[in-house]
Amino acid sequence: MLIDEINALYLSKFGRLPNLENPTGYNDIIQWLKLHDQKASQVWACDKLSARQMAPEWARVLLLSAGNHLPEHHYPYVVKTTHDSGTSFVIKDKLDLLAARPKINRAATLLYGVGKGEWAYRYITPMIIAEEYVQEASTDYKFHISGGVVRWVQVIWDRGKHTKEAIFSDDGKVMALHMDDKMVHAPDQSKYPGDAAWEQLTKLALMLAEPYRYVRVDLYWAGKPLFGELTFWPRAGCYKSKHEPLFGEILEMDLSYKLEPICQ
Repeated sequence: MLIDEINALYLSKFGRLPNLENPTGYNDIIQWLKLHDQKASQVWACDKLSARQMAPEWARVLLLSAGNHLPEHHYPYVVKTTHDSGTSFVIKDKLDLLAARPKINRAATLLYGVGKGEWAYRYITPMIIAEEYVQEASTDYKFHISGGVVRWVQVIWDRGKHTKEAIFSDDGKVMALHMDDKMVHAPDQSKYPGDAAWEQLTKLALMLAEPYRYVRVDLYWAGKPLFGELTFWPRAGCYKSKHEPLFGEILEMDLSYKLEPICQ
């Protein structure tokens, strides 16, 4: 059962069960949402191929292929699986393609989200897709939205061994908060992309988040907004930053109603 997965995950990460009766911290709220905020459209939104249809044409990265056949031209490009999180490779030449192919093929055979309570992923048919690589889109803008309001934005750059993270408020001001303990805390106001870019990114994020009680909208900026993906349970609700309780407060989450479960 889903509750058993969630409890086992939480015990392994934190040595306690999640507070599902009165969740206040960010992690506990995410566990509550896994159980009580299930919508059929989340399956469609978690699928990286079908989710592309949610963003207006001008916001998409060009899709090069979908299926087992990967381009042997159009370098560089990005290859991903549609049913999981984190499986992504930049293919710059044929050698990169040869190195990535066994890893991407294996990822396409694995169930994702099982053991974490991330129920929607188990309903997605795995597929491999290749998308245009946009050099300018090297910074992630992850909009955390609840109740139709941008609560904060994770700005992430220099991905690799020393990935950096800064938290911005909805009006583009850098905050002292740190969310992802696996990233370097780097509160850098210079990562603000400018008023015009911020306005366009925010507008697109709010439009994509509109059907949901809470979602993280992942975007990029390359002279225009580019849509990445929607994430409903970031890090499976297992953040260990000292500011994790405060993020739960900032969400101001409405937990006054529960939806009928799709997966139990």
